[in-house]
Formats: sequence, structure tokens, C-alpha cells
Amino acid sequence: MNRHPRASTDISLQKLEALREVSLVLTSERDLNRLLELIMEKATEILRADRSTLYLVEEGQPSADGKGRRLFSRVIQGAQQIRLPLNEKSIAGFVALTGRVINLEDAYSDPRFNPSFDERFRYRTRSVLAVPMRNPKGEIIGVMQALNKKEAPRFDREDEEIFLAFSTYAAIAVENARYLQLQKRTFETLIQGQAVAIDARDHITAGHTWRVAAYAVEIGKALGWEGERLEILRYAGLLHDQGKLGVPDEILLKAGKLTSDEYRLIQSHAEKTKRILDAVRPLFPRNLRKVPEIAAAHHEKLDGSGYPEGLKGEEISMEARILAVADVFDALTARRPYREPAGDEEALRYLQEDALAGKLDPRMVEALTDALPQIVQCRERVQEQIRGRWTWAPPGMEMESVVSPMDHG
Repeated sequence: MNRHPRASTDISLQKLEALREVSLVLTSERDLNRLLELIMEKATEILRADRSTLYLVEEGQPSADGKGRRLFSRVIQGAQQIRLPLNEKSIAGFVALTGRVINLEDAYSDPRFNPSFDERFRYRTRSVLAVPMRNPKGEIIGVMQALNKKEAPRFDREDEEIFLAFSTYAAIAVENARYLQLQKRTFETLIQGQAVAIDARDHITAGHTWRVAAYAVEIGKALGWEGERLEILRYAGLLHDQGKLGVPDEILLKAGKLTSDEYRLIQSHAEKTKRILDAVRPLFPRNLRKVPEIAAAHHEKLDGSGYPEGLKGEEISMEARILAVADVFDALTARRPYREPAGDEEALRYLQEDALAGKLDPRMVEALTDALPQIVQCRERVQEQIRGRWTWAPPGMEMESVVSPMDHG
């Protein structure tokens, strides 16, 4: 039975309004994994399907002709990811290569449909609507599929038009998220490179930078911090000793007692850290612009006796207070040529004494105490990486809390 024209128009307007709202949601999501899940969820909702799938074109291993062989990465609503070759033997492959829409009432009647997926995921596919995802350049970057139209044997022409429009919004959102992801990976690589440069100057203190960053993150977690606040802590920890690049080796690496002039030169690393990071501040994402001030203030004390600016009390950020505690704890518990490392309990007593004396924030010392089991694990992971001669490839942020403990700083 045909729907009444007015009813059909109302439904179409509702779908268009839903599409407009969804486009705003998609463009505001920057995390690629969450975005892909959101795209499938919204596609299922708008098309009144049972579920949706999404494939992204990706580069594979180089082939004999020197060109990269493209594959599909399949993201399936309600199932795990799989990959399949990019060719016309599959529905998604055909759509990706031809740019044509496929609309099937009975998937099993089409030789391009692979029933093994149904068997694998204990599902029964009936109707299928597959459309290409085109970026603003017109390039096909993926394929979206809606499966099993609800309350109808198949998807109609209106569904095709809505899905094509939706796929365009989705493609733009995916391209944006990929670009931001690439930017973040590039920034992460630069920061890690700087941390490695600091630790490479002295094998004895290697790992200090990574440990401090990791300890700071664990302290933040113990305080209930999450997300962006932990990210800021981590980057500030990884960069807090950048100024030591400007301290001469004969002073920085001196095993014996420092003269007062040499100690002042060591102390100057905090101010140098701020100057170095201020010079590259435009490279920091907007949400990380506080990192230079935090990193440079890791030797400030609540009573004003710290350096480089002699800040006191509320003038010192919470993040800098955390770094100060993490830095001192690592310096105390790290081995030096002229002394054995302090035990964790001894180091905690020292921190507590400094907190009572008004130098360190007692809340941060307490948070470190609460996070001590996690901090010990961080220390062990860093040591394993050092023994592996720094050849790790951290997935995500595995090395998010480490540092190079330098006693003279």
C-alpha cells in the first residue's frame, strides 16, 4: 500500500532534519574510533535499519607494480573488525571501485554477498543498502552499508538519497578526524624526540623524564583527574627538563659535589625550559598552551623558596605542584654514582617533611602515596624499556609516566 503523499512528505522532512542534526554531531567528534561508532549508530537510526557497517579504504603492502594495494578495514556494528581485499567480488568492494549504489532486497541472491560473515557473526542479512563515502575531492574513502530495513522488505529510493547525503557528511567528518589524528601523532613524535634527547645526554639518569611524566599522570589519576588534564600533565612532565640542553655537560654530568656557581647554572635549566618552550608555543595545540608554564615551574615551592621565579602559594598551578612532587620522588629513588637510591618509604617520609615545612603541596604528596603501587609499575616498565636500549614503539600513551631523575636539578 502506498503512503499518503502528505505523510510521505512529513517523513522526508523528519529525515532531513535528523540528517542536519546528525551532521552537526559528526563534525564535533574528533576521536576517530568514537566517530566511526557514532556514524554507524546514526546511520542505523536514520534509515531505520537493524544495523550498519562501515569500511575505510587503507593502503596495503606494495604490489609488484610498485603501487600500494588497497584494502578495506571493516567496522561492524555489534561485531569485531575484519579486513577484505578491495575488488569487485564483494558488495563493499564493488561500491568502492565503481562508486555505484547497491540496493538489495535479498542479499543471498547476489553472488557478491559473502554468507560466511553471517555464519561467523550468527546473523541473517536480508536487505542491504551500500553507498560510497566521498571526500570533498570526490575520492572514495570508504563504503557504508545499512542492513535489514525495519518494517519493510527493502530500502527505497528515498533511503538511497538520504544515505548518500549522510555518507558525504560522514566522509568529511572522517577526513577531519584523520587529519587531527595525524597532527596529534606528529606532535607526540616531536615531544618524545625531545624527551629522548634529554635522557640521551647521560645514561646514568636515563629514564628520568619518562618516569616523572608517568608518575605525574598517576598522581593526577589519584586526584580524580582524567582526559585532557592528564594529557597536559604528561606533556609537561616529558618537557620539564628541556632547559638542561643548555647546561654544559661538565656541570650537568658532574659526579661530585657542585660549587655554588655550578649549582646556579643547574638551576637555570628551569628558566631555559620556559624560554625554549615559549619559542615553540605556536606548535602546541590550543588545549596544551599551558604546558610551557607548568613544565618550567616544577622547582617552585609553596613557601616561595623555589625557582626560577620564586612563586608561592596559589601562584603555582596544581599541575606544577604535581610535577614538583613527582620530580623529587624520582630524584630520591634513582641510583647515582655517589649514592644508592632511597627506598620508597624513605622517599615518602622526605616528601611529607617537605609538605609539613610548606614547600610541597600535602595533597599531591598524599595522592602520590595513594598511587604508589601504580608508580612502582611505571618505574619497572621504564627500566625494562631502558634495558631494551630505548627501542620501544609505544602504542598510544604506554610511556605516559617517565622521567630522567637528575639530582643536581
